[in-house]
Amino acid sequence: MEDLENFVRNYLINKTLTDLELYTINPDYFAHDPNHTWIIDGGISIKIDEDEFSFGWDSKKELVNMLPAHISSLTGELEINDLDAKQADELGLLIDKKIDKVHFKWNFYQELDDNMELIEVKKYIPFEIVISFDNGSNLQLSAINFDFDGTTVSNFRYDSQKELLISVNKPLSITLENDDVN
Repeated sequence: MEDLENFVRNYLINKTLTDLELYTINPDYFAHDPNHTWIIDGGISIKIDEDEFSFGWDSKKELVNMLPAHISSLTGELEINDLDAKQADELGLLIDKKIDKVHFKWNFYQELDDNMELIEVKKYIPFEIVISFDNGSNLQLSAINFDFDGTTVSNFRYDSQKELLISVNKPLSITLENDDVN
């Protein structure tokens, strides 16, 4: 996990965010606060200098994952739709800002072998990535589940097999359903 964390930090820190986009797989998504917070099922792709980084739905593993590539490398053959997110004031403020910190909360999964027995090697994936910028802004990216009563969302909890929360400068409190987070 430490090697993965160091790789991602080295990949992102001191680079400038030059573009970003939010993606959905299903046409419906929830804008918890239309200028600050979205709950989507596709992911986010950010361009940093000449590179790209994505956090979103991994169609092969059927969970939220990250990859140093465009979101389509995670979603595979699933059709994705962009939300033209740069039009949201807060997301637009991140363009041309330098990344100065990255913080993680981790989850893991284990695969099964051909005999359907658990392989002991843990594969780490982020529950949450918080990216901080040189202008004081923060971008919270979290794999979550939540309750919805028809009008409001509540009870945010980490869940790598559900939705993706994107929040700019208004971090949401997210709880654990168990104690498996590092």
